[in-house]
Amino acid sequence: MARRGGNIMRSIRIQLKTGFMREEPEEYLFMKRYPPIRRDSQNKFFKVNAEKVPYLDLLEKAAARNPLYSDRVYPAYWQDEPVGLTLAKKQYQFIQNGDSEDEAYRKAELYIDELENKSYVELKKINSVLAEAGAKAPFLNDEALLQEILQWQALLKNVPYKTLSLADQGEVDFLLQTKVLKWKEGDRERRMKDPMFVAQFEQLRATIFPNPYEVVKEAKKKATLAKRQFCEEFGVKYEQAKPEFPFYVQDYIKWFTKLQKEPDTYQWRMEDRSIFSNWIIDTLALKCELNARGKGPKENQAYLNLLKYQFFPMTRPGADPTRKFETPTVDGLRRVLFENEIGYKRQNSMVFVRRFYRIPSLLFPEDTLLAAIIAEKHYAEGIVKQNDEEMLLSEIRGVGLDEAKMPQIMSQLRAYVEKANLDLPDYKNEASSSSNGADGQDSSADTSIDAVLGGIINDALGDNFSSPRHQPAKSTSTIAEKVEKVVSKVTDDNTSSSSDSSDSDESDSETAYPHHRKLYKELYTIEDINVRDDFLLKTVENMSDEETAAFMTPLLNDSDDSDVDEDELTPLERKERLALIDKYVKPATTELERDRDALLRQNDGLPVSQARDETDMFMIREWRLEQDVRSRARAEFEYEEKEVARRQREFEKRRLWKMPRPVVPIIGYKEV
Repeated sequence: MARRGGNIMRSIRIQLKTGFMREEPEEYLFMKRYPPIRRDSQNKFFKVNAEKVPYLDLLEKAAARNPLYSDRVYPAYWQDEPVGLTLAKKQYQFIQNGDSEDEAYRKAELYIDELENKSYVELKKINSVLAEAGAKAPFLNDEALLQEILQWQALLKNVPYKTLSLADQGEVDFLLQTKVLKWKEGDRERRMKDPMFVAQFEQLRATIFPNPYEVVKEAKKKATLAKRQFCEEFGVKYEQAKPEFPFYVQDYIKWFTKLQKEPDTYQWRMEDRSIFSNWIIDTLALKCELNARGKGPKENQAYLNLLKYQFFPMTRPGADPTRKFETPTVDGLRRVLFENEIGYKRQNSMVFVRRFYRIPSLLFPEDTLLAAIIAEKHYAEGIVKQNDEEMLLSEIRGVGLDEAKMPQIMSQLRAYVEKANLDLPDYKNEASSSSNGADGQDSSADTSIDAVLGGIINDALGDNFSSPRHQPAKSTSTIAEKVEKVVSKVTDDNTSSSSDSSDSDESDSETAYPHHRKLYKELYTIEDINVRDDFLLKTVENMSDEETAAFMTPLLNDSDDSDVDEDELTPLERKERLALIDKYVKPATTELERDRDALLRQNDGLPVSQARDETDMFMIREWRLEQDVRSRARAEFEYEEKEVARRQREFEKRRLWKMPRPVVPIIGYKEV
């Protein structure tokens, strides 16, 4: 039997219309959604005349020249012109006007930069308007849009944005990009891969969808950055700017109660004295202070003295033995901390305080000031002997105390100076004289280091501060003196023989000591200046003076990091330098490029002002290019990840075929 011809869909449709078939087959629904290649009627053919697009070659060249112009074109958004095509059309227009291809490309690129800058400025303007007007901004007058934003605001009020699923994050971003900013598909894809637009967009999102958790997190991030900058300014390692162990209120109250009963630690049991001393060292003292270079036992114990005086004012030299301090309680301290906006939390069934160093000035402001003045013995003696009330008043104003308390503080200082007899003897003699404190003398009023901590600090630290936890490098000072001596010698030699080049010095060093090349490479890879100094001191520790001089000479000759003085250049040299900068550093003509240049300049290993030749300028350009590529790649990955999840959810809602998830592993990111 011959197979019946005809179109099956047409046949079913006719049978349904005539009533021959009462209901549609299940397959018919699928066939209507995905119709066969063969259609009801014959396809119509149109003759297309082959025409060459004149600027297609320019588009291909632009994409090869700059990957940013190789935008993806989506069939669903065919009416949106990619930025690369816009550039090619503009370049072709300039060529038609008589410009060369390179000159036309440069002009077209400036035109594109102006378009992007216009969008960037508009985004910044929206941010500023939102910051002032909030949800009452003019572009939020759309009721439907406002309701949608309010729904997301209700969710994001209690849930941080980063904890949302990738699809939810993509929907929030899509809402802002398409309905608030009115970006087209090509625009949002291109701009969300630009770190400058991403930064402004994240600010916009945080303004429209504020979250207290994010605000606190951002405040903590800024505080940490400020602390790191502060530590770097004073040459302190940030990781060392904290005690060894956490501070608990209950421990502090326990020791305060014990000292309230018996301020003289000589009367304590040896075991209690040792535990108390170690508690001060491990819990109150900062590691950076104990391990600081150039500090010996005298300076470290003086620092520990000050801590004890401030936290336990009854131990301060000259303190009134009949005075009774109010013993702090857990609830009382928590109230004081809360009123002064100092955070605390429950940890290990105890109250932990990170900024515990503010407790003395809140509980005992006058005694804390006295302890700080007494820590500088000669300073205290000068105030008393010269009766310098103005100096004392400035100290009182500095800590915010009532000036009316100046006579009382002065009398306590005078009593301390008279009792301590501060025509100060030698430190060691003072320490040894304190050993008589147990022979009927008032050891609590003794100003020696042994008396201050009940004679137990030396037991805990040893005669040479030799505790393994707190002992600095064994020969740090000796090595530093050795390096300083060699540096001064090399500097004098360079001054006397300035005609010798640094290249010959380095080559001589590497010829005589081939292993120096490896050490130089390892040294230049270290970014942290403190770690670099430690590595340098460790490297020259076992070198002879001659080898140390050979090793340090290239470093000293290459260490000129000062700016180039433009005034000292001749007009020709200045012109050549400006031409060199224009060659390697693109001048920022728009606000977008100025902001981008400022961001890249913050991460420059070598500032442009210190570049001295073409090699330096080439290195600066390559470094900036690498930083820009990395930041764009990170932004692109985050955008693609959220966008794929959002489209996957949208396709599932529409019951379309599922899209594959991205499977490309990226270092530094974990799968969600």
